[in-house]
Amino acid sequence: ARQEAEQARAQANLPLENRSITLQYADAGELAKAGEKLLSAKGSMTVDKRTNRLLLRDNKTALSALEQWVAQMDLPVGQVELSA
Repeated sequence: ARQEAEQARAQANLPLENRSITLQYADAGELAKAGEKLLSAKGSMTVDKRTNRLLLRDNKTALSALEQWVAQMDLPVGQVELSA
């Protein structure tokens, strides 16, 4: 428990960085709702609807995890072919 508390304290003291991720397929607003759970306590996520972009501010560790998650979520929806 002591080690976990020290790790949490170390995470809280990491410097914050900014990242901008432009989405190709996913809706930034929808992704932000789910993605906010991945932020650290000091992190923030803003949606730019005009450019379909996520504006992230968090520590480097959380940003890396968020970028990987966004890459997995920002995929084209499979096309369905309808035949009559």
